[in-house]
Amino acid sequence: MKHACIRKCQYRNNTNKVRLASVGDVVELDKKPFESNWTALDALEIDFLVMSEAELTEVSWKFSDAFTAVKDEYDVELKKTTKDDIIKQILDARFRQVI
Repeated sequence: MKHACIRKCQYRNNTNKVRLASVGDVVELDKKPFESNWTALDALEIDFLVMSEAELTEVSWKFSDAFTAVKDEYDVELKKTTKDDIIKQILDARFRQVI
């Protein structure tokens, strides 16, 4: 099952190697991870204004919801293209808002 990292931590997957996960990373984990560090991807509430690129890529969502959220918050109209391109547009709108 895929999980999203909510706090920087270390984890082990199918190998014996220890890996580092940053907030927003999405990882396929076989065992149930510590709930203080991870959340199931299907349990996440979709928030286009704060989710990472990896989270937006792995979760299914309606394009119309993304268009509405970005238009309301940043006053930017997204172009209707592929999911990957829309995610890049969302991240770009967020970045431009910070500057």
